[in-house]
Amino acid sequence: TTTGRTTSTATVSTSSTTTAKTTTATTTTVPTTMGTTPACCVLGGVWSEWVQTGNCNDTCGNCGTTTYSRTCLSQSMCGSCSGRSSKTGECAPAPCEYPRATCCGTRTKIIVGSTFECSAGDDSDPPPSTLCAPSCCPSSGGYWSEWSDGGACPTSCGSCSQKTQRRVCLSPSSCPCRGADSREVNCGIGVCYFPLDSCCAGFSATVIDNAHACGPQPNYTTPYAPYDPTCSETCCAETGIWSEWTTAPMQCRDYCGSCGNQTRTRECLSEADGCPCQGPSTLTEPCGVGVCYFPRLSCCPGFSATVINNAHTCGPLPTQVAEPEKINTCGVNCCPSAGIWGEWTTAIACNDTCGSCGTTTRSRVCLSLQYGCSCTGAATDSQPCASS
Repeated sequence: TTTGRTTSTATVSTSSTTTAKTTTATTTTVPTTMGTTPACCVLGGVWSEWVQTGNCNDTCGNCGTTTYSRTCLSQSMCGSCSGRSSKTGECAPAPCEYPRATCCGTRTKIIVGSTFECSAGDDSDPPPSTLCAPSCCPSSGGYWSEWSDGGACPTSCGSCSQKTQRRVCLSPSSCPCRGADSREVNCGIGVCYFPLDSCCAGFSATVIDNAHACGPQPNYTTPYAPYDPTCSETCCAETGIWSEWTTAPMQCRDYCGSCGNQTRTRECLSEADGCPCQGPSTLTEPCGVGVCYFPRLSCCPGFSATVINNAHTCGPLPTQVAEPEKINTCGVNCCPSAGIWGEWTTAIACNDTCGSCGTTTRSRVCLSLQYGCSCTGAATDSQPCASS
């Protein structure tokens, strides 16, 4: 068995080539850096799940913040997705120990599974608009998810091993994807240290992306055929496509009693494409909602002292803006036949150590469910582990 002391992994990227072509098909334009989006594409695009990309700046109580990112899975075939690709969110949900408060702010201690956690704040994204995917298929076939990482490499250096990456066809079964759903890629391409040979047979020490590595390495870029829409149906979401609400100002004109207010706004992204939005574009809500201390009145007119999430608050506070019911007006063909699944998460640790007695479980999320389109298949997958 060959081992080394330096670990490096191959960089894998996916790109697309778009060729302009004259066509009589009706198109729907959405805010995108790639111009016109064919009507065969999902309005707003298809996002992956949020993945934490930064370190948390606290250890408990959902008091910390970190960065999260997500990938536009449909970008290679349909252009950019609507919405943000990164955000700052809370982290470290485990309850704090005395003398710290159990949970930060208005968050409360709840049970998730078999453990205690602090509830999450309201930093979630508004649900996307109705999925409107006409029953059609581009001539180049359906579109793929990103390639999976492929897991750990058997060896750490010298480009001596390969690992298997997989991808999933995100289009419905009536629109099959072209190409393979798995591939072998070189891994552990970093140069080995003495007394090991620098690289395995067929490779030599070189510099790749400003790092010492064993090369030459293949180009793993996946080409796509030019997109050629063949359908003519255009579909608007009944409620339109809104941007996210702008962030509330940091400062309130008063610090207590619900005496101040703040305004947030949002923009109708689909209006320019002939798809108007339903609902308000501005939201005014009270700020400085904590109870005032003597000699001031506890709360300003219209509010009274109450307890909300275990905190003394001047209420009642407005709930989330009521949105009109999202209605799918395009018929059953708007939903892919099997739905759209996200990538499988990394399997959790094995619950045993030997004899293939344990099991490990991975899970995935139905991305199209938020559009009213359910997925076919299992959301979790369990496999035996600890075979040694």
